[in-house]
Amino acid sequence: MGAIELAPDSILSCSKTRAKLLVVCSTLMKTQPKADSLVLSNTKFSKVASKTLSYSIKPLFMKLLFVCSKNRLRSPTAEAVFAGYEGLEVDSAGLDREAEILLSSEAIQWADIIFVMEKSHRSKLSRKFQSYLKCKRVICLDIPDEYEYMESALVELLKRKVMPLLGTF
Repeated sequence: MGAIELAPDSILSCSKTRAKLLVVCSTLMKTQPKADSLVLSNTKFSKVASKTLSYSIKPLFMKLLFVCSKNRLRSPTAEAVFAGYEGLEVDSAGLDREAEILLSSEAIQWADIIFVMEKSHRSKLSRKFQSYLKCKRVICLDIPDEYEYMESALVELLKRKVMPLLGTF
């Protein structure tokens, strides 16, 4: 057992967002399996990072929120697909009033990364929840509403678009 020390250059080169920091730390912990902690040597950054890491390293979870219009086809499919991955917590919601699960400010606050299916969803999200989106990473997947729930083409498209954005997961 030992500690991995992150040099100031390593810390400064990675994003200060929680999600990216978790990916960096996850990678380090996987490449150094005997390490039981991370030592952050950049004191200016370590207060923020240590607060984040103190409850995130064991176990290490990244919280993903998938959003579409009605939460009937695309976002529930994404939730089902990524629910089985270790290190991920997932949820889904819809932006329309008729959504199966209506998007809430609590869901936005919970999420590390928010994935929307279309550009129109990003716009609507910004209009309705602007004050909750500060420091949130919102990614548009550009997946049109032409798939059925758990359709194999949709599952493959989701994996192809989301997996590279999650780093080592």
